[in-house]
Amino acid sequence: MRDASPFRYIAVAVAAFALAFLVALVALPLFSSPDVPAPATQSAQETSDKPAPRVSKTAQTGEKVTNAINEEPEPEPEAEPEPEPEVQPEPEQPRSFGDMLQDFGIFDFATYEGEGDGNLTFPIEGMPVLLTAVHYGTDHFVISTMAADSSQREVLASAAGPYNGVVSNIFSYGEDAYLHINADGPWTVTISPMASVARASNGATYGGDGIVLIEEQQISRLHLVHDGEGQFIVQASGANAAALLINTTGPCDEWVDWSDPESLIVIHASGDWTLGWE
Repeated sequence: MRDASPFRYIAVAVAAFALAFLVALVALPLFSSPDVPAPATQSAQETSDKPAPRVSKTAQTGEKVTNAINEEPEPEPEAEPEPEPEVQPEPEQPRSFGDMLQDFGIFDFATYEGEGDGNLTFPIEGMPVLLTAVHYGTDHFVISTMAADSSQREVLASAAGPYNGVVSNIFSYGEDAYLHINADGPWTVTISPMASVARASNGATYGGDGIVLIEEQQISRLHLVHDGEGQFIVQASGANAAALLINTTGPCDEWVDWSDPESLIVIHASGDWTLGWE
C-alpha cells in the first residue's frame, strides 16, 4: 500500500495557500489609502451656499477692534452746570436813631477860642452840629444861628455870666449859615458831629444845658426832675416824632408821655436835672 503522506502535505499546502489568498483579499481594502479627490474650483454659487469660515468672522471682528482703537473717541457732552441757588437778600434791618445821626456828617472835632463877639462857620453847610461852649466872663453870653442875610434865626445858649453847657441847632439847621457869639469875656466853643452825642443812663443827673441820646427800644414815658430856680425846657426828637415836653421855671418833678424809642433829649436848665424813663 502506497504511503499517502506526500499528498497529504500537498493538500495541506494548497489549503493554506487558499486560506492566505482569501485573507489577503479581505484585508486589502482595510490597508489601502482612500482616494483623495483633486481640489476643484468651486463655483460662485457653491461658495455662496456654504457658511463663511469661522476664521472670517474672527478676522472681521478683529478689524472692528482695530478701527475702534484707531478712531478718536467721541468727546462726552459737557454736563450743564447746575444753576446756582438764588440768594435771597437779607431783610433790611431797621436803622437805629444813633446810626441816623451819622447822616448829618462825620468830621473832626474843632475847638475855637475867642473873646467878645465872634462868628464861626459850620463844618458842613446845612447840617446840625453839637456845640460845647464855655464862657469865662461875668456878663452876657449868647450863641445864635444866623441866616445868610445876617438875620438872627435861633438863640441856642443864653446866660448872664459864666456858662458851661452843650447845645445844638438840631431843630432849625436847614437855613443856618453861620454862628454868632456875643460875649463880654473869653470863651471856647467846640463843634462836633451829632453822632458823638452822649448816651443817657436811666436815672442819671446832669447840670445846665445838655443833650443826651436814649437808646432804649421800648419806652412809654420820661421822668424829669429839675432843682434850679431859672428856666427848665425839655424837647425830645426821635425817628418818628418831635415835641416840646416841658417849659417851666423853677424846680420841677414830672412824668411825661413819650413812646418814641431812641430819642434825643435836649434840655435847657439853670440847675441840675435828672432824666429817667420806663
